[in-house]
Amino acid sequence: MTKTVVRVEKEMQKKITRFDLVLSASDHIFQRMPVIFPATKCAFRVNINCDKWYQTMDEKARLMLQDPPSLADGMDRETEKNLRFFGCSLIQEGAVLLKLPQVAAATGQILFQRFYYLKSFLKFRYEHTVMACLLLASKIEEEPRRTRDVYNTFYRLEQLHKLRESGRTINE
Repeated sequence: MTKTVVRVEKEMQKKITRFDLVLSASDHIFQRMPVIFPATKCAFRVNINCDKWYQTMDEKARLMLQDPPSLADGMDRETEKNLRFFGCSLIQEGAVLLKLPQVAAATGQILFQRFYYLKSFLKFRYEHTVMACLLLASKIEEEPRRTRDVYNTFYRLEQLHKLRESGRTINE
């Protein structure tokens, strides 16, 4: 054999880095077949960093609490305060209807508050965020509820709110 062929064979042996199980069509048993391409490193990386969730009282955190993104997008402070209060009360009512413990409701409210200290009310609808926070809180606190149940609960709350606004009662 020539030197070139030997060199190519050695390179091919280096590239065979793993084996895949392949079903043989003739005898229906698993055989080990070499994979000729090199194994690549995973390009995905998850950055789990505490800096986003721990609220220290340094200057950056104080500025974030004083000037949330909703204010930068043009919402006035009173409207943002009312939306925060209304979102937390919806989470509380939803937790009661779903028969979740109070700790799950509190966790959902904390997630809701923290989310809107990083994102704007004008870019993310609070109705969706309320549902997501309560669903996530139920999972975190080991009292899981189905996504469909959470959605149905908030749909029911919306219907009750519309009835109250119209001045009618449920029995009418």
